[in-house]
Amino acid sequence: MTCQHPRREMARSELVRRGWLRWPAVGASFLAMCLAVPIGNAQTVDLEFYDDESGEPVTARFQWKMGEKRVSRPRGLLWNGEWWLANPQFTLVPRGGDFEFLVQRGPEFVDIRGGFTMEKNAKDVVEVEVPRSTDMHAENWYSADHYTDLPPEQATRWQRADALDLICIDAKNGTFPDSHSNASAEDANDKSDAPKSKKKRDKLVESSDPHLVGYQLQIPCTASNSQNGCVLIHRLPQLELDGAELEDAPNARSKNLFEQLEEMPLLTDRIAELKDPWARDVPILLATKGIRAVQILSASHRPQSDEPLVLRPAAEKSGVFATIQRSMGKERSQLSVFAPFTQEDRIRFKGPKAAGELTEQVYWRMLDAGLRLTPTASSGFGQADTHLGYNRTYFYSESPPDPQAWLNAVSLGRTTPTNGPLLRTLINGLPPGSNQTSSSGTPIDLDIAVSLTVREPVDYLDVIFNGETLYSAKLEDHYNRGEFPPLQIEESGWLVVRVVTAHEKGQRFATTAPFYFEFDNQARISKQAVEFMQQWLAHAEQAIDATPQKANYAPWIEKARTFWSEQLQNATAP
Repeated sequence: MTCQHPRREMARSELVRRGWLRWPAVGASFLAMCLAVPIGNAQTVDLEFYDDESGEPVTARFQWKMGEKRVSRPRGLLWNGEWWLANPQFTLVPRGGDFEFLVQRGPEFVDIRGGFTMEKNAKDVVEVEVPRSTDMHAENWYSADHYTDLPPEQATRWQRADALDLICIDAKNGTFPDSHSNASAEDANDKSDAPKSKKKRDKLVESSDPHLVGYQLQIPCTASNSQNGCVLIHRLPQLELDGAELEDAPNARSKNLFEQLEEMPLLTDRIAELKDPWARDVPILLATKGIRAVQILSASHRPQSDEPLVLRPAAEKSGVFATIQRSMGKERSQLSVFAPFTQEDRIRFKGPKAAGELTEQVYWRMLDAGLRLTPTASSGFGQADTHLGYNRTYFYSESPPDPQAWLNAVSLGRTTPTNGPLLRTLINGLPPGSNQTSSSGTPIDLDIAVSLTVREPVDYLDVIFNGETLYSAKLEDHYNRGEFPPLQIEESGWLVVRVVTAHEKGQRFATTAPFYFEFDNQARISKQAVEFMQQWLAHAEQAIDATPQKANYAPWIEKARTFWSEQLQNATAP
């Protein structure tokens, strides 16, 4: 069996495409199948991967679905779990029998399922064409994974395979390679057993088309921990600093996290992102006014199933509402959820989607408390049992991105995090993060334009305003209707558009960042949401009092009390 590029004049089986999901007005992904046929004339199989449109060689993720025990991984290929990082060409020496495989390049490309039958003394070439299902760049959307814990040389190779435009790499992992050079990839040795003398033959093939493999941008980030709450600080690389900034750089490293966050609003070369939005110290961290983004999709969201949420006994006085179980291989840990949800919420947060639903609800409470925070996503690849870009942030940029454009987009709230559906939304012609204004008595009509590409069935499409459902419909019903019903906004607040899939083992969804609306120049601050944060702060203070760090926390707890008290005084809504 061979899937070949049509320009090659060889007798090969045609690539057969089969519709997977299709609705009117919805961009649909397809499952491409390669027909399995016997291979003849030698004893090896060369696998080659091409872009369907241009014919250029590409890298991809490769997984065996049948026959994996009858073939050895070639020397030089990186691997993670069941996935191989497939170079544009590699040779297999399989034993006889039937083989089936799956090839993926991220959500913008068609999944390829193929197979071949290996006969004795046989040889052939299997050419796999990888078609694009959606061109997000054409609609000004670019992809990013906001945290990976791998050395840059290895992370950038996986980045090519999943066609990510930008990745954020933990700075502790070393020096960043030139994103336009391939030399560093030759020396990558993560889970690769190729001798260095043979690395050159496995050199990756760079595409001249940036839309084919992404923009290959990398951002260093530092995972800074308070005692109970992780913050990622992303900083632009190769920034030209003036003398004063250079002199201050060493001092920044010696400052504690709270001090760094207090200075963050004054800095233009970095951004702080909350990684665990339900952790103990969150109300203290938010009170510094330095947090700009919140990960609502992270390492707890996995391709097969999300990590479970375990509720703690209601009578427990520790302030811990639940724990999230997190695993990496055989290692497991428990992360405490301090967000002070109610007894009624204990009924809501059950089942495989509980951790994802809780995270989203926590984020909505932050918005309702008057904070403008950008939702983001990361895979945690290198720490979590996942792959790079499974959770990804799409950011909106009207020009081809560079690190500064990415930072600007996150700062302005122009994002759509997803671990499945590709959702593109404009409201009244504006992207997420926009602020639309009016005066009392003059409502704002909503013209919502949604483009959606899906790979699996979607349960429903929602429009959420201030935490309440403004519109909800089964996706098929919505597109049979052909448009949104007339919708208006009559008060200040925030609005998100989201789609949730039918995936049963976790929260697989996409959501826009908030669109903001202000009447009479007055932003929404909910009294109830602020009181939620104050109760959370009280639980955190109680837990901190029992630790040796009590004295170090004292000034920051006092500042947090002041901040949330002022928010309560400025509340504009119940």
